[in-house]
Amino acid sequence: MDNTRSLPDSPGLAFVLAAWLSSLPALNALRRCGDQADPPQLLAERIRLLYTNSPLAVLASLANGVIVTAVLWPVVDQTRLLVWLGTLTLVTCGRMWLVWWYCR
Repeated sequence: MDNTRSLPDSPGLAFVLAAWLSSLPALNALRRCGDQADPPQLLAERIRLLYTNSPLAVLASLANGVIVTAVLWPVVDQTRLLVWLGTLTLVTCGRMWLVWWYCR
């Protein structure tokens, strides 16, 4: 029995993101060996896989932030820890919003 939940495909959005990413100079500089660019379909599939696998990683980073905050609580200024954890929470919410936006 397969209990995995698949995210809805959004090939249109993935293709647009792939086309935009392939136009970035920084991405072109990071290409592996060879002069040929990745086809847009391959880049679109990479983006789809990125968003499919993101929720667990995003939530794990927040859980790790809570653990780090708890461990450092007695030795670091609590105000700084709370500001850091709040910032991490906002970034995590933004990342989850991006996952939601892609999957809608």
